[in-house]
Amino acid sequence: MFLKIFAAIAKTIGVLVTIALLTPIAYFAWRAGQPLDRPEFRDLTYYQLLAERQNAYDQLARSYLSSHPNGKVKTGMCFGVEVFVEAVAGLPNSGFYTLAGLFPALKRFVNPWDLQRGYVPMDVTAMNFLPAWWDTFELFLWGLIEHVPHGPVPYCRIATP
Repeated sequence: MFLKIFAAIAKTIGVLVTIALLTPIAYFAWRAGQPLDRPEFRDLTYYQLLAERQNAYDQLARSYLSSHPNGKVKTGMCFGVEVFVEAVAGLPNSGFYTLAGLFPALKRFVNPWDLQRGYVPMDVTAMNFLPAWWDTFELFLWGLIEHVPHGPVPYCRIATP
């Protein structure tokens, strides 16, 4: 009897953890196909923005090679690094900052400069957590895009859209 109850609790916890992990992934995959909210993105979807940026990186690399024939260009490197940073830094950090909006005690772990710039959303609830996370991700995404023209690799310095 005890083992059956324990097994049922374990299965329930497993299902809840699975839902908790898959829901944000599904939401972000869906949301990436919708127009980005910030006006700087010109109503592009995230997928369209990625395609546009990949093309811009490729054009800049070709242009750089034509004016620097002895230069070395790693094709696709700039775009790959940008997407990697968005996935490894932008998504988790924006998620944490959104959690700080839900649980204000976490704000002490947020970069004070980011607090001043409004990276921690206000009025976050369990019901609007995912949309608030996406909005915060857009802030991180735009910050990264603004930084790109000043990066260390000349053929990766595409202008903001």
